[in-house]
Amino acid sequence: MISIYKKLYFKYKIDIYAKKTIELMMYKRDTSGAIEFLEKSGYDQKMLMNIYTSIKKFKSAYKIAQKLYKQTNNSDYLGKMTIYEYEANKNNLNHKILISISDKFEKVLKDIQNPLYLNYYGYLLIDHNLNIKKGIKLVKLALKNEPESIFYLDSLAWGYYKLDKCKRALAIMKKFIKDNDEPEVSMHYKMILKCIKEKK
Repeated sequence: MISIYKKLYFKYKIDIYAKKTIELMMYKRDTSGAIEFLEKSGYDQKMLMNIYTSIKKFKSAYKIAQKLYKQTNNSDYLGKMTIYEYEANKNNLNHKILISISDKFEKVLKDIQNPLYLNYYGYLLIDHNLNIKKGIKLVKLALKNEPESIFYLDSLAWGYYKLDKCKRALAIMKKFIKDNDEPEVSMHYKMILKCIKEKK
């Protein structure tokens, strides 16, 4: 069926055939096949970008987001580009890359106050000691939209930890730490507990 739908799409360029091809490939968990089809056909590049993201091919996802941003001037794609740039360079970050990412986030947040981008940029400012107080402000804005988000609460607690306000950080962590299974969040919790013990 996949082979038939692929042939029909390339012959007639009717969207339903492309959709059926992708649906069947994803059902079979044939990610590489879906990528190959989307690359060759040019169909639904946003879907291709999301698939690349799901398998952590951030450089490839970045290129598509960049292309879509140039085509649409939609700041959401610039936001995605910025996240992909960070993730692609996570193990090789330097000041130049961090400034590039910060500049993009500043541009994005002038247009859209998306909680994801607010928290992502806020956490970046906090974690890399670029501007901890500003980072906390951005995270608080994200929390206004999603007050129960474990990730946003963790960012806020980490910000207070970085300001050496460990008791305040712990009070936030206690709200959600029992429901946590994220290694990075657990690491933050241990660091905050250590900070409090050292002050006793």
